[in-house]
Amino acid sequence: MKITLAVAAVAACLAATTGLWPGVRPGVQAQERPGRQRLEYQVVVSQVDHFPQRKSVQVEGKAKVTSTGPKESAEAMTRQFNALAAEGWEYVGPVITAETHPEGPRSSVVHSLFRRAKQ
Repeated sequence: MKITLAVAAVAACLAATTGLWPGVRPGVQAQERPGRQRLEYQVVVSQVDHFPQRKSVQVEGKAKVTSTGPKESAEAMTRQFNALAAEGWEYVGPVITAETHPEGPRSSVVHSLFRRAKQ
């Protein structure tokens, strides 16, 4: 009995010094879990005109004609979304679509959701 106890003690010492004993290896630690990345969200409102229109507005005593319509709406949304992307915002998707705008059925409002890592 004394011999088996002595052999077991020697084996335990060898295992501990060679790193075979679980939990005894020097320099080995559990990896830390990365913290959750915090995100911030922003809802952007964009007007979408369904029909081409031309409006005349007085600017400094002169008439200025402006055009609105699907093409102009798409160009405005592209500029708006590209400006947000330059600031680190990422498009997530639509929140609310086809809401009737106060100007009537000629246009609607689209709410789009963007997100980015908190700064």
